[in-house]
Amino acid sequence: MFRKRNLPIKSTPEKPATLEQGDESESEKVTLETAAKELAGSLREYEDAAYRANCSNPYPDFEGDAQKIEVARRLVQDGRIAYALGRCLVEHMRFWGTWIHRNDFQKYVGFAATDIEAFSETEETGSRTLETTTVCFTFNTTRYRFVFEDRGWSSIPGDHDRDGTVEFFAGSDRVAKFEVFEPLEGEFSHWRFRDVLALKVGNWMKDVIDIASQIEARHQNELYDNYYDRVRSVAEQIDLTPDSGVQECVDKDS
Repeated sequence: MFRKRNLPIKSTPEKPATLEQGDESESEKVTLETAAKELAGSLREYEDAAYRANCSNPYPDFEGDAQKIEVARRLVQDGRIAYALGRCLVEHMRFWGTWIHRNDFQKYVGFAATDIEAFSETEETGSRTLETTTVCFTFNTTRYRFVFEDRGWSSIPGDHDRDGTVEFFAGSDRVAKFEVFEPLEGEFSHWRFRDVLALKVGNWMKDVIDIASQIEARHQNELYDNYYDRVRSVAEQIDLTPDSGVQECVDKDS
């Protein structure tokens, strides 16, 4: 008989701890991503710092200058200087350069101006015709000069406004310069204030307000006069007193 040999029993190898290795791999991935984000943030901060160091500010007073312009805009708009000089005086005096040669010119002067001088100039510049009207006058003992430049229709596509500027001088000092425009609104369009280009605060502002007030008051009085004349002319054609024939007919009917 053969004796059965006792063979050694082979032990089953243990499986690798895949779960623990997976946790370690995921942790390394998170660490790598975090490091990459921190590095990118540091590089952006370095880039910003390098830009600021190599790019000096050429306009250190920009914010202060912009604020000064905004204050000037509010001053002329809230104080009606923009309306008085940028619309009222423009509409009132823009034709004086030619009207001054008329015998009845004085009737078109709507405020207490004396020693009036006015002239117009025309200049061709490319596709535009510049028309400049200059009016010199005395008001409240001060000599003023009003210069209105009509630059014609805008050359910007889609812009249907006329562009212009208004300059105002008290004596030899330029005290204001405004940019103005006239929108395309048919027969009743008016020049309007757009922006302030120069301003020097002074007593001239009170005179400009007074001038505009006198112009408006005269215009309003003319409207009242025209309306009253029309009413009076119509009223003169109406007789409400019954004549004898009409009265007899009324009596018979009653």
